[in-house]
Amino acid sequence: AVVSTQSGHYGRADERHADNCMYTGVGLITATREFCQQRNKSIDIRVGIHTGIVLCGIVGGTKFKYDVWSSDAKLANYMESGGVPGRVHISDKTKGCLKDDWDFEEGFGSKREPELQGIRTWLLKQEFQDTVVIEPKKKDISETAIYKTVQKTKEKKRGSSAHTSKDFDGSVSLQHVI
Repeated sequence: AVVSTQSGHYGRADERHADNCMYTGVGLITATREFCQQRNKSIDIRVGIHTGIVLCGIVGGTKFKYDVWSSDAKLANYMESGGVPGRVHISDKTKGCLKDDWDFEEGFGSKREPELQGIRTWLLKQEFQDTVVIEPKKKDISETAIYKTVQKTKEKKRGSSAHTSKDFDGSVSLQHVI
């Protein structure tokens, strides 16, 4: 399940949020099909996308994880469970946020997921979905915040003989990343 957030990171709106989620969904389905062909396996995935507001953060006392929750996140989960294997299933709200030209058919999600009663849903048409080309982006990871934070931590550990393994617990602040 994918939640497309309208507010964006730190309140800066990304007007292509819904399209980015669509491309991600198509990419996940394509990657799954390629995996199956290469390994002679038979698995499939459903992709559900809804647009809304989420609350997210790091939770846990000893084992930390990043989590997302809200009624919109729950609805995205229902979009996935009410979807069709190998297809992208979206809410009417997400459809209204799309900028690119996509080709849909009625999704009838409530027939597969009772929690979607009263919500109009859409399925990306299979023949259209199969024509979407996703260009891989080559990103220099040395420019990412988490890479820089890890490198600084390694340099501090190497550069100072005053630090011992007892002083350094290996933790890295994610405040700069999130």
